[in-house]
Amino acid sequence: MGTNDAEERLDEIDDVGTRGVKFNIHHKLYPNELDEYIVNVFGSIDWTLDDDSTSCAGTIRGQIIRVDRIHEKGEEIFDVCDAHSQTLHEYSCALFDSKTKELKETIDRQFGGIIGRDVLVIDKIEILPQHRGKGIGLAAMWRFLDL
Repeated sequence: MGTNDAEERLDEIDDVGTRGVKFNIHHKLYPNELDEYIVNVFGSIDWTLDDDSTSCAGTIRGQIIRVDRIHEKGEEIFDVCDAHSQTLHEYSCALFDSKTKELKETIDRQFGGIIGRDVLVIDKIEILPQHRGKGIGLAAMWRFLDL
């Protein structure tokens, strides 16, 4: 399902109200070295009704792995991701070649040659039961990618 499919799906929703995602990029007051390499992004998927009342429809969470920054500082991508979390370490092992420290050739080829160096990992999209089946999760993911 592409961007247009998600937009068409949302157009089909006949519930009163609008949907939106509020993103928060977490910056610590006293950052550590790891915060320079991994950016945590959180999103609240909100449902705003015509009377301006808002309810939470779900959440979305991910991390941006700043690959160029990791390489510039001479760090190992696997060590940085492992220091963040086991989940991010597993993603790094699946995505990056242990010898070249670059995206695996199969990954790069699958996406037709990736231009950007940063990697966005979306590790959680949660849609509350009453909002499921409306394409909201997919639309939130596309907005997350736009970010």
